[in-house]
Amino acid sequence: MFLGGLQSIPETYYEAARIDGAGRWDIFRRITVPLLTPTMFFVIITLIIGYFQIFDAVWLMPVENTAADRELSTIVVEVVKNAFSYNRMGYASAMSWVLFGLIFVITFIQLRVQKRWVYYEID
Repeated sequence: MFLGGLQSIPETYYEAARIDGAGRWDIFRRITVPLLTPTMFFVIITLIIGYFQIFDAVWLMPVENTAADRELSTIVVEVVKNAFSYNRMGYASAMSWVLFGLIFVITFIQLRVQKRWVYYEID
């Protein structure tokens, strides 16, 4: 993702900065980072959503009915356990809606805060 973001920055910005006498640190701080913020924003949102949906790594661990099993549990693992192991479909459905609401609220907050730190153009 970051490689694509770096490749999308026009070389003319770097060339103009070098002509104006900017050093490497100034170019990085004033051109590269601001123009990478849309990519950073996308990566942060997808990582947070992915972290809330971790399932396979926890589900495949062979630690059933132990303290480690309770400590390593995630919301998605609990949804699957309640739905298919304990046959509590309604409770699992409610947990899924809570997970959706949590992800929605976090994403909504990030979308509101993005106006302060995501730059789509250099001023």
